[in-house]
Amino acid sequence: MSKREDELRRQLDEAEARIAALERGGAHVVVVNTPPARNALQTISDWWHGGSTQGARTRHMRVNY
Repeated sequence: MSKREDELRRQLDEAEARIAALERGGAHVVVVNTPPARNALQTISDWWHGGSTQGARTRHMRVNY
């Protein structure tokens, strides 16, 4: 086999070994913490004023119309 074929065979063997280990390992639980739902106006306000966690309520942007 060529060098490229050897490399591909090695990668395939490693992938098969990882798959076999995952199948033997059983179920895994993944918990994802998501922020609470927000309405669109609050999201836009937070974006405009620099974010809800950065003391944004005390800062204001001036706009000339």
